[in-house]
Amino acid sequence: MNFLSSSPSESPYFNLLSIGQRGVGKTVFLTGSYAEMKQISSEKEHQEIWFECENEEEKKNLNSILDYVKRTGEYPPPTLKMTNFDFILKQRNHKKIKTLCHFSWSDIPGEYCDFNHPDFQTLVLSSHSCCVFINGEKLVKDPTYINELEGLVKQVMAIAILIDQQAIDYGFALIITQCDRLPSGSMTRLQIEENLQFLTTRLEAANVKYQRFYSGIPIVSQDEGYYFQVQGSAAAFLWLVSELQKGTSLSRYNQPLEDSLKLDVSALQYWLSGSPKILWPLIGIVGGVFGLTAVGILLINQLQTPNSNHQVAETSIQELEQIIKKNPNDTETAFTLVDHYLNQEEIQPAINLLNKIVKQQPNDLESKMKLAELYEMNGKTQEAESIYDAILVQDSTYYNALFKKALIRHKQEDLNTAKALMQAAEKNAPSEDLKIKTKEAIKKLNLE
Repeated sequence: MNFLSSSPSESPYFNLLSIGQRGVGKTVFLTGSYAEMKQISSEKEHQEIWFECENEEEKKNLNSILDYVKRTGEYPPPTLKMTNFDFILKQRNHKKIKTLCHFSWSDIPGEYCDFNHPDFQTLVLSSHSCCVFINGEKLVKDPTYINELEGLVKQVMAIAILIDQQAIDYGFALIITQCDRLPSGSMTRLQIEENLQFLTTRLEAANVKYQRFYSGIPIVSQDEGYYFQVQGSAAAFLWLVSELQKGTSLSRYNQPLEDSLKLDVSALQYWLSGSPKILWPLIGIVGGVFGLTAVGILLINQLQTPNSNHQVAETSIQELEQIIKKNPNDTETAFTLVDHYLNQEEIQPAINLLNKIVKQQPNDLESKMKLAELYEMNGKTQEAESIYDAILVQDSTYYNALFKKALIRHKQEDLNTAKALMQAAEKNAPSEDLKIKTKEAIKKLNLE
């Protein structure tokens, strides 16, 4: 697979990732957007910005799909192989046309959208932004559809949380497809918005940039055959690449995800495919600007393979709750129940129970850290910071608390405090590797 890179002397290149299940309409969306831009470019005397396909073979592939629709009046069959398409974003200014940037988009079979697939791993780590495809008709009409999207949400949020602390200019276009099969009007839009909150609230908590786009591409007939009736579908592409193009004066905005996060494929695969469904956000938060560093790997091991005192027994939540009810001081069972809550994504019960454990064992700084991380994941930054403060009162050299509080202070634009805390974290890093990573974080956050 060919991923292009840019140099300061030429127009930048961006790689757009696409994520979505088989049949959600990724190929239709791409081809419809191309058809819309093809029409616009033919009228470019009146158009300020548009994109064109730059490769003749790729044009042939896209046009063959449009020809199939024209002949049959049917949507194209599912994509069987990964196909790359390169486009040029152009702008007209005072009757002059200039190239703003180039961008690459891959048409990916739904079954390839899996972090265990090596080609998809390459696409993720080479990407600058992401298109997330969700079936609007199913979202409104099928109550079980949200459960089907669990894997998709995990993929999106894994990327979102990793880029949060790095302040990478990485955007998500949430493309709601097949909206033409729903009744038009405000009520349908409200239903979509309500049912989409399972994802948008998490993106907002992760503090990442996203935009919703509603796509309906029906097939209509005309004298010569059939064609896609498209209006506004290309807006998602234009938004993503325009947002990226704005930041090209800053070199970090030209870096793909792999360079910015300094992740390797095997680490990303291990993290995303091996951890229980609730652990990926926890690790992302703790890892901070490191991505998946030694701290993240250590926490995976701690949470997935608790020590002998906190071993997770094959006992139901209800049974564990009954044991603790009879013996509130049984902290070993309490830790086991916390792990069970997290595996079931029951965050608030886990927070409540960890609070009780912390009160029973006030000198257990590790438990306090886990509680703070849960608060932060739940969007309660003030509560998390208070716990970091309490930890630092007990141990002013506690690395994780220093580092995490520094990130919070940086977000609050309290740069002097953030700098002092990050320098203290570097000084007290428990290993040379973490010392180096902390120094890198100081540089990336401009706290030197």
